Amino acid sequence: MRGSTLEKQNKKIQRTRKLAADFGVKFFMVIFILTKEGFNEMEPFVKTGEHPIWLNGGVLCQAEIDLLISEDIEVSYFNYVVDIGDEEALAEAIFSVAEHHPGERIWSESKPQI
Repeated sequence: MRGSTLEKQNKKIQRTRKLAADFGVKFFMVIFILTKEGFNEMEPFVKTGEHPIWLNGGVLCQAEIDLLISEDIEVSYFNYVVDIGDEEALAEAIFSVAEHHPGERIWSESKPQI
């Protein structure tokens, strides 16, 4: 049942994207995943292939990244670990993602320490 719902959602997204493209509109939500736990939680969403993803260094091994790419998922990754406890480093990483996806929304994993 869940797979059927996902298929319907994917078809709806594809129709929406085609309609937007017909009118010259391009939109994506870029997902910035910082931890392996975050990837595990987002994996079903990532596997739709509907949104480009950026990975913090070390979240996945190269074989896992290659598998995603072979599934036509747009994957980019940092070749170093962004210190998620360092606000400046995190801001710089998000800026780097934004440079590659101008005008697009970036959703970043966050787990505030309260």
